[in-house]
This record gives sequence, C-alpha cells and structure tokens, in this order.
Amino acid sequence: MNHPLPTIPILMYHEVWKSTESIISHTNPAYVLTARNFSRQMHYLRNSGHTTLWLDEYLDCSLDNEQQSVIITFDDGWYNNYSQAFPVLKELGLKATIFVVTDFIGQKGYMDWPQLEEMQKNGISIQSHTASHGALTEKSEAQIGKELRLSKNKIEDRLGKTVQFMSAPHGMVDKRVVDAAIAAGYRAICTSEPGFLHSPGRLAVLRRINISETGGLLTFQRICEKNGFAILPMVLSKQLKRVVKRMLGYAIYRKMYRIRYRIVK
Repeated sequence: MNHPLPTIPILMYHEVWKSTESIISHTNPAYVLTARNFSRQMHYLRNSGHTTLWLDEYLDCSLDNEQQSVIITFDDGWYNNYSQAFPVLKELGLKATIFVVTDFIGQKGYMDWPQLEEMQKNGISIQSHTASHGALTEKSEAQIGKELRLSKNKIEDRLGKTVQFMSAPHGMVDKRVVDAAIAAGYRAICTSEPGFLHSPGRLAVLRRINISETGGLLTFQRICEKNGFAILPMVLSKQLKRVVKRMLGYAIYRKMYRIRYRIVK
C-alpha cells in the first residue's frame, strides 16, 4: 500500500470513568476521560455529520467524506470501555477500534472474552496491543515477534476475525518493531505520536491524538477539524518527553513516570 493516506484525525482513548471521583491511579490522568464528556464528544460527532471508520476502511481509502471522517481507538482493553463507552457508541451507531492486551483479558478492571465478542458484533473492531504491554523497543527481536504473534493469534482464535492492526505499548516503535509487525502479518501500527499525517508503506504508521479530560469540547471540535494549533501542546510535550527519555534512559524514565502519576498497576 503506497498510495498517500488521507489526513484524518485518529482519536486515542484509554479509560472512560463514570465520574472523576471514581478514578483510580492506573495510568496517567491525561489518559482518563469522564463518561459525561465522552458522551458529549460522541454526540458532537454524530450531530455534526462526521463519519467514523474502521482502520481497514481508512487504509483502503473507503472514505465518502474525507473532511469529516475520524477514527476512534481505545488502548488496553479496560472494562470501563465496555461499561461506559460502548453503550454510547452502540446507541449512536459509531464505529471504533479497541486494542487489547491479551494477557490482561479477564483480569480485574479489564474486559473478558464474552464482552469483547459482544462489542465486535456491534461495530467495534478488536485488535492487538501486544500480549504483555511491555515496551517493544526494550525487547529482543525474538521477544518482539513473539509478543505480536501471540496476541494476534489469540484474538483471531477467540473472536474468529483476522487481526491486521496493532497499537504500540507506550508509543515505542523502531525499525525492529516495524519489521516484526510486517512478518507477523499486520497492515498498520498505531503510535501515540500526535498529528494528522500518516505514513503509508508495507506497514502503515499511523499517528493518533490523545483525548483527555482537560481539553474541553471546543478543543475536541478543533481536533476533528484538523486544526494544528489544537494539538500543538501535545506535539511539544511529546518532543520534550523524547529528549528526557534519551537523557535518562527508558527504564529510569518509566520509573519516574510511575512515581509522578502514582501508578499502582
């Protein structure tokens, strides 16, 4: 696939909590959104005439309206994606993709296979976020390949549909990861690099925009309109994190990250 890819927003969600009082320190607070604000965003998409796409539709350029197309994605496979986000998506008839960590499926706080099967039957594509959620760039080539194959095969065996897409844990991607993903049969890899421009190739590399509680509906609308100024703070933050990782090394950076956000899992 070497044709240019349309410049559309790929939205990245993680947890969707019923209220801010419910939030437990599983992850960076910037990766948590209240159900109220998620519902407001989804109703905006519906009411403004936006089209939601699956990733294969996007790569195949099956776009009726490029200017008002978006892709909704979730990482990790949290249970609240099923309890809070899924009812809204189903009610409004919106498509979405959930990247699941297969080792987490059925654990406390995460979805189980029957829930994933129900979602798949109702417009939600279930794809890979690796087997263990470890940073792939910190693993050997053999370990990277195993992570990608195991997760892909398990989802396909349990849900009966081909897995073609993956999300890189912690947004960590290098040439070895790309090569291993191609070898395992993936078509595209989603990163956490903010932007609207996506790279085609044997393995398409797709940028995504994190949607958080702090942005507000106006920022969300501007993101959906592909306003570069709306994501500028994210771009600058990502660049700063990249510098810090290089200076400290990934292991030290990750330890400080967990302390900073009081992450307990």
